[in-house]
Amino acid sequence: MREKHPAIDAEVDPATPIWRYFDLPKFVSFLGNGALWFSRADLLGDPLEGSVTRAREAERQRFLANPPEGRSREELKAIFLQNAAMYAQNVKCAYVNCWHMGDHESMAMWQGYGGGPYGVAIRSTFGGLSDLLPVSFGDVPMGTIFVARVRYIDYLSETEQISEQYNAFSPFVWKSIAYQHESEVRALFMDMSGYYQQNSPTGHFINVDIQKLTDRVTVSPLAPPWFDGILASICSKFGLQAEIRRSIVYSDPIY
Repeated sequence: MREKHPAIDAEVDPATPIWRYFDLPKFVSFLGNGALWFSRADLLGDPLEGSVTRAREAERQRFLANPPEGRSREELKAIFLQNAAMYAQNVKCAYVNCWHMGDHESMAMWQGYGGGPYGVAIRSTFGGLSDLLPVSFGDVPMGTIFVARVRYIDYLSETEQISEQYNAFSPFVWKSIAYQHESEVRALFMDMSGYYQQNSPTGHFINVDIQKLTDRVTVSPLAPPWFDGILASICSKFGLQAEIRRSIVYSDPIY
């Protein structure tokens, strides 16, 4: 049973389809390693990853304008700077594996993450991912692995705040509303043993039963016709037995 957490939204029907989009080298890596790659959060490409809305800074400014009794403005400034540095460092301790949640494939996801003409997507379910991942990443501090539905918010807002915003995990299960089209599900954990390291690992492979995880393999709509056979050979080489089908995005029109 996967551990529950106040910051994690895991209230998703276990049968809900989820999709993982790969370019071909990453798909081969997935098959060859029999594992999912968890990237360090600061390398995901979103500069707001692991941060919170401007409401936190607005709150700090209100405290600075009217410090509580017994606290000077300078003391508060030092505390806020220390806290900000601590939360910023968490981005290099969080490791994330991302999926798209939806009943159907997404052209936006093909274009953003599908690797052009040689892209591949696998379909699984929310429950399958949750059931097949280990409950933790070894014995590292805060290494419990969670599977969460990402929620979206306006990061420019000075009034809206993410829930449980002072919990270390919470900033990693919220994203800017600009990414709402991704309808993301992510598996994540933190490795706080690397908190003081200058060069923490860029990511970790987490072993998983890829046969049970993979319900279907879909070929990019941008792929040339011959790529289907190549992909079938690659899956066979690594022992993955799954339905392989071409994307329906560019299916024949009916007038």
